[in-house]
Amino acid sequence: CIKKFGEEHRPVQIDLQVIGYPCSSNPFIFERNLTYKLLPIIYSHNDGRPTLVFCSTRKGCCTVVSQLVKESRESFIKDTAHRLRLAEASRRFSNKALSDCIRCAIGYYHAGMERSDRDLVGELFMKEDLLVLVSTTSLAQGVNLPAHLVVIKGTQMYKSGSGYVEYNENDLQQMIGRAGRPQFGDKIAKAVIMTTKENEQRCEKLLKGKQE
Repeated sequence: CIKKFGEEHRPVQIDLQVIGYPCSSNPFIFERNLTYKLLPIIYSHNDGRPTLVFCSTRKGCCTVVSQLVKESRESFIKDTAHRLRLAEASRRFSNKALSDCIRCAIGYYHAGMERSDRDLVGELFMKEDLLVLVSTTSLAQGVNLPAHLVVIKGTQMYKSGSGYVEYNENDLQQMIGRAGRPQFGDKIAKAVIMTTKENEQRCEKLLKGKQE
C-alpha cells in the first residue's frame, strides 16, 4: 500500500510515500528482506538523480551496498566519461572494498570510515558522480548531503537493553529532511519510508503531526 502526502512550506516540495510490508516476528529477518526490495524502489523514484538510503547500522550499510552493486550491474553509470571519473576517484580511497563499490556509482557513509574516505564520498555525491549513498541513521543530523530521493530502509533500530525500538518523529524528520537539492534545480524531491504493514499508519500520523 502506498500513501502520498507533501509539505507545503519547504523550498523543495517532498513527494513522501510510506510503504508497509508484511512482517515476520523477527525484526532482523524483516530488515534483511527489505534489502532485496530496495533496488526496485530506487529505480522507480530516483529519476536518475542521487539517492540517499538510511540504514540503522554500519554493518547494514555495507551489506546493502554489496547487494546493490551485485544487483544493479553497473546500471547507475551514465556513460563512458562517468565511468572514467569513477575509476579515477576509486584510486583515491584507502578502503579497497569501498573503492570497488565506487566504480559502480554506489557507496556508503558512516562514522567508522577514514575521514579522508568519508570526505571523498561526500564530494562525489554532491557532484552527482556517486548516485547511491547508504548511510547510518545516526549520521542523519550531521550529514549535509542532500539527495533527490531519500529512502529509509526500515523504521526500527536496535538499542542495547531495549531491543528493537521504533524511530521517533524527530528521527524520521531528520532523515526526510535530506531530500531536495534546490541548488541543483529540484522543485520536487522524493522520500520513501519502508516499514512494516503494522507500522504504516503510525509513520503517516507522526509525519502529519497527529501521533495518537
